[in-house]
Amino acid sequence: MSSVRRRGRLALAAVVAVLAVTGPLAGVTAASVGPTGPVTADDGDVDAGTVTAGNVATIDVRLPDGVETATFEIDEPDATFRANATLHDRDGDGLVTVALDTAAAGNGDASSYLSARDEDELSDATQFTPASDGGLDPFAYDVNLVRDGDAVADDTLFVEPDETDGNETATGSFHYEGDRLTLSAADNQVVRGETSLPSGTEVRVLLDAGDARDVGGVRWVKTVRDATVTEDGTFDATFDLAGYGPNVTFRARLLHEQTPVTSAPGRLAACERDCLGTDEVRVLDGVEVDQYRTAEIPVTFGDGDRLNVTVTNTSGPAYRLNATVHDTDGDGRATLLFRTAPSGDEPVLLVRENGETRPADVASETTSNRTLPAALYQVTARIPGDRDAWDTGTLVVFERNSPPADGTAVPETTPEQDGADSSADPVTSTPETPDPLEVQTDGEDGGIDLLPLGSVGAGGLVAVAGLLRLLRR
Repeated sequence: MSSVRRRGRLALAAVVAVLAVTGPLAGVTAASVGPTGPVTADDGDVDAGTVTAGNVATIDVRLPDGVETATFEIDEPDATFRANATLHDRDGDGLVTVALDTAAAGNGDASSYLSARDEDELSDATQFTPASDGGLDPFAYDVNLVRDGDAVADDTLFVEPDETDGNETATGSFHYEGDRLTLSAADNQVVRGETSLPSGTEVRVLLDAGDARDVGGVRWVKTVRDATVTEDGTFDATFDLAGYGPNVTFRARLLHEQTPVTSAPGRLAACERDCLGTDEVRVLDGVEVDQYRTAEIPVTFGDGDRLNVTVTNTSGPAYRLNATVHDTDGDGRATLLFRTAPSGDEPVLLVRENGETRPADVASETTSNRTLPAALYQVTARIPGDRDAWDTGTLVVFERNSPPADGTAVPETTPEQDGADSSADPVTSTPETPDPLEVQTDGEDGGIDLLPLGSVGAGGLVAVAGLLRLLRR
């Protein structure tokens, strides 16, 4: 399958996610594409796993209780490949194992690459996209179990590149110190390396978070940038990674004509001092955190030395926090530490500057209990008295059934750990799978409120965060 069709994939996927949830802006209610509550064992399950390109993937599909026939669907986010088939549980055990030949997939004849194992049956296999040669490219594919037009269960099939295929004579390496490539969860992150490929050769640098199996619930899947080999055999690629982490591990890959040349492990470190410019009021957008954890939200003060900060949730249990934050060291930056489950008399909002942490001046807080509900929140910062000096970001809180084993306290921080290149584990953890979220429109304060999300997944949340920032501008 041609890689040319993938250029701009991430931007297109974000636009599709926004369109799926922004119908209410035009007076249209967005139709839900899945159940409105968490999937249970009675609803079915999909376990897709990981497969190397060119091999056969085995995907276990558990049908809902009492169901013998359902639809299996696999597609790419930008719809360059989509196929489905009907599953029949002939042996009555509730489980159908689907075999997907990734080398033949996409050839136009879905029955040639989709089949069922053992006594079960797969019928009516159909490919909805144009035929192409070469099989499935390395990417993350959505796999859905569909009943009556609704996806009742889903998973992601990660197709990894075959590191032994082609380019046997080309060599390369990434430049980094220590045991892995460390980048910050910020914009303008430069990845450098060198290769034996000739000067002028077009290469591709891929940061693949889906490759990191030890990180549960990763929201960031992959980011790709093109680069050109210079006369001295080096290359560099610049990535915008603000809002993706921190505490996400990934695999950096150098590709030439879709064939791997070299790879290296990497991780995103916390970013505070170099994430955002200080020439205007800014709030880091797209921050994600589990319940019982502390979210890190960098802010900048623009021309002021004080910000009025509000955190609001307009769905479910009403929540609003109003606080004042001061720039005590004059550098125009600070990090808000927002506790999602403070205990006792612990403050819910703290401020960190140059390694020192102090409680924020909280004027009011409305909450039904000390554990923040899983939802999508707005974080707004304003310079008092200046109507034009403000910014808004989003905070996604994901549901967690119990506190983590390592507790919920905010750890002590040194000035060195505040830097963008810190390798210390950040407070914010990689979020787990969220429950469906709903928020309202038409805010009372005249600002831009959040959008109805229904059962939109995490990719839609990231897209909505980007839309809010565009609308704010």
